[in-house]
Amino acid sequence: MPAQPTIEQLREIAHVYGLHMSDADLESFRGLMSASFESYRRIDQLTEPALSVRYAITGGYCPKAE
Repeated sequence: MPAQPTIEQLREIAHVYGLHMSDADLESFRGLMSASFESYRRIDQLTEPALSVRYAITGGYCPKAE
């Protein structure tokens, strides 16, 4: 999981989109983002469920000619 963006990275992103944000605005926005990042970190910690196998897959067999 990538780290939360720095203020400088947020400033560059804002500039790309033509937004003029003060340092206070960027700090506030970064604070709002922290809850989302924490949720993503929690999701990353969860184990992916494994589905049970009903029928084992085997190599099969080749039927006889008769």
